[in-house]
Amino acid sequence: MVNGKLQFQQSCASAIESVDVPAAFIEGSYGGYYTFAEMQERINYMVNTYPNLVDTIILPTRTYSNHPLIVVKISDNADIDESEPEALYTGLHHAREGMSMMNLFFFMNYLLEHYNSDTRIKELVDSRELYFLPCVNPDGYVFNETNSPGGGGMWRKNRRNNGAGNGRGVDINRNYGEDWGEDGANVSISTDPDEEDYIGPSAWSEPETRALRELGRSRQFTIAIDHHAYGNYYVT
Repeated sequence: MVNGKLQFQQSCASAIESVDVPAAFIEGSYGGYYTFAEMQERINYMVNTYPNLVDTIILPTRTYSNHPLIVVKISDNADIDESEPEALYTGLHHAREGMSMMNLFFFMNYLLEHYNSDTRIKELVDSRELYFLPCVNPDGYVFNETNSPGGGGMWRKNRRNNGAGNGRGVDINRNYGEDWGEDGANVSISTDPDEEDYIGPSAWSEPETRALRELGRSRQFTIAIDHHAYGNYYVT
């Protein structure tokens, strides 16, 4: 563990070779990734195929462009709030890191497809409530897929209008209240609205961070794991 990041320095090749690719983990049309619309279609597929194990929650706060923030819940009796430990998984804080969303779809489909055949998976799903927010930043992601439909869009932030001459966007991952605006070693932040790591005008200024704050307040998460696709680490 370094600076709150769980580092993986060894190759994952041997582990990957021993894990079956879920049948439902298909490629999307956006350079292999799902478009935002395809993401919603894949969520609907899981709900329709595994109605007892999958439920969805549309967070009440919407983004600047009125996109929904969609949470997938996986558990036995998914539509019931049971007294079980809760975990949160998030992806796509940064709009150009589509792999972080795809990682979650791989994991979700793996859990569902192996529930009836793998006792470890069944025990996990039966004893936990697992919450997934695959796309924290739909505005930035849709901006990328619209402007670079073949893949490779490099927009990172959300699409906040920062005012005349100040461009757009806030780095959602740097807008949370914990340590907001604090600089230091191995920390990249900016108070310049034009920069990619702009922290926003204030902590919790963005609808995406506020939505996650309210979700956290409504649940009892024992762990939150945020998937990124740039560094070789998980953020917990």
